[in-house]
Amino acid sequence: MPFPRTTLGSFSRRGGFFSSSLALLFVLSAIASNHAQAKTWYIKADGSGDAPTIQAGVDSAAVGDTVLVAPGRYTDSSEVLIKGELKTVNVHLYEDIVMLAGGYPFETIIDYTKNDHALFIESTQAAVFRGFEIYVTPDWSGVGPARLGAICSSGAIIEDNRFEYSLYGGALRIDGSSLEPRIVRRNVFYMNYSAVQVLAANVTVENNTIMSGNLVECGTGVFASSDYASDVVIQNNIILWTSTAISRQPDCNDADITVRCNCLDECIIDANQVRDTCSVDSTNFWITLVGEGPQFCGAGAKNFFLQSDSPCAPGNHPNGYDCGLIGAFPVNCEVAAEKSTWGSIKSRYGGKAEEN
Repeated sequence: MPFPRTTLGSFSRRGGFFSSSLALLFVLSAIASNHAQAKTWYIKADGSGDAPTIQAGVDSAAVGDTVLVAPGRYTDSSEVLIKGELKTVNVHLYEDIVMLAGGYPFETIIDYTKNDHALFIESTQAAVFRGFEIYVTPDWSGVGPARLGAICSSGAIIEDNRFEYSLYGGALRIDGSSLEPRIVRRNVFYMNYSAVQVLAANVTVENNTIMSGNLVECGTGVFASSDYASDVVIQNNIILWTSTAISRQPDCNDADITVRCNCLDECIIDANQVRDTCSVDSTNFWITLVGEGPQFCGAGAKNFFLQSDSPCAPGNHPNGYDCGLIGAFPVNCEVAAEKSTWGSIKSRYGGKAEEN
């Protein structure tokens, strides 16, 4: 029996099968085309990459591209308007691209000692900034400038970075009216006056290790303003050596700001420096009340991996909660991280492998 002939009209009459399939095919083709056209821009500190500077790579990249930055110290400067004021920044990120540091963790350094900020993100929905060291030369005079390391005013994921030595300003501010998600995760914040300032909605601050120092004890781990913040989650962070671990001002609005599963040490939980003014549930705990600290593998050497007996490790919560990992790094004191060459990093992203 011959197969019945099917006309274009019969497909259309069958619930729009033909038109729906054609539309789906068009969407899939567009996605595949965008993926195929995505490019990786390789940046080197000596200017010999695909673009001479990180900013030139960002300016050259299209949505979906990756800017892969080789290990080295980057001190470039460009001017940008931030809240109506002309500021100098190392990097202005304004498209949905991936900025990725190559090599061993934190060997790709964005040094903003001579700039106002290291990074400014705006006009994005889902940009990614991953693996960098954001560094400013520390000023121990006690009267240094109140600069911010990075400002994120639109949708982005900021992960696996280390922010250091913003002693008088702060490491990272999340602001702006964008409702796109801002995710801050698995970062290390080391010796900053404040680590994360949240002045926006739809923000998640999770699995970070925040460690201040004795010279900046008056600082804050995470600041969230209930005047601006809604749908804010602060969870699974280790926050140490700050005068105020998590500050919620001007009031403790639990409906808008969720605080859970944080490990706190030598710090207190609200703006008035009284632990119980802002109520927090028992998924949060003060490490000084349950043991001898978070049990890092070697905090003096900036090794924030956890010992197996750490109360921040999965399964070790002192109050029995299943919070999973707390902090930026898992249990791993015995195994050293494998160091990758720039050539091997390039080869993973479609570039020609070269060892140097």
